[in-house]
Amino acid sequence: MTLPQWHAWPILLVVTLAGDALCVAAAVFGDLTGRYRMPHLFWWVLWLAQIPLGIQLVLGLALLAAGRRPSTSLHFLYGGLIVATLAALAALRPGTRMRRVIVRDEARYRESRWLMVLCLFLLGLVGRAYMTGMLGR
Repeated sequence: MTLPQWHAWPILLVVTLAGDALCVAAAVFGDLTGRYRMPHLFWWVLWLAQIPLGIQLVLGLALLAAGRRPSTSLHFLYGGLIVATLAALAALRPGTRMRRVIVRDEARYRESRWLMVLCLFLLGLVGRAYMTGMLGR
């Protein structure tokens, strides 16, 4: 397989989308059941689902270094938004300094609701990045 084929390999997309969809479903379930904190398993699934994105990032940077560009520059925008969303998710992990700054009252903070919104946004961004990369729209 060539570098562009590896970068566009559908398995990488499917694994990421499945993991993100599982996280959205878990966060929705957590919110509907009144859960204020998500279990550690949620965070493991979330970060394991992002490994294929990291692989695609490295492959995409290698393609960029080789002079290849996506058909539309929106692909870069979606990639940047994915990184920003992952940074927000990392900042909201339990025990982080940023979470202590953002969350004033930990007892009233509904972690599941914010994670549901961010994971759903991430799911949409990953899908759109794939569409712009493959179809150029």
